[in-house]
Amino acid sequence: MVVVLELGIKQNNKLFELLNKLDCQYKLSNSEKDILSAEKLILCIDEDIQSTLRYLHIYNLFSLLRFIKKPILTIGSGIQLLYDRLIDNNSAGLGIVNLPDDFDNSIQLNEIKRYVKVKVLNKECLFDGFDDTAEFYFNKVTYIPFTDDTTAVTEKKLECCVALEKSNFYGVQFHPELSGVSGERLIKNFLEKC
Repeated sequence: MVVVLELGIKQNNKLFELLNKLDCQYKLSNSEKDILSAEKLILCIDEDIQSTLRYLHIYNLFSLLRFIKKPILTIGSGIQLLYDRLIDNNSAGLGIVNLPDDFDNSIQLNEIKRYVKVKVLNKECLFDGFDDTAEFYFNKVTYIPFTDDTTAVTEKKLECCVALEKSNFYGVQFHPELSGVSGERLIKNFLEKC
């Protein structure tokens, strides 16, 4: 059973349609009991990372997610939660990946709500079976620096991390549920190979 964390996600989200299409057994929940009994977790954030962070604290899930050993996929702005601090405002993140001390969060890419080509760096797990490039739907591309854990970057002069993997944590800046065949393959890989 996959648990989709209920942290402000809308009931009619395309993620649910995709999970149904893939015949995935899932449950929308924020219950610690459900999270601990799940095989995998998905956290999808449309835009407002601050509200999600608040929900994580309200439901006492912040520390639980840091130490859980189940595969966790963060989607959209949720990738920021995997870092030691949020890109947008330096609030504390889960601390799975460290941002460089000299990271400049003032870089703006001005790419909003569109398909963006990404270069795949690691074809294990999430990107298994992908070509060297793929196209995904982004609500917004936030500049996140390239690290050893980066598995995909934007195909631009200023490469930025759009996907990462570290131990049981997987994060993507884009929205696979809105990305057609590429997004379906990525979610299927998460469900079957991670």
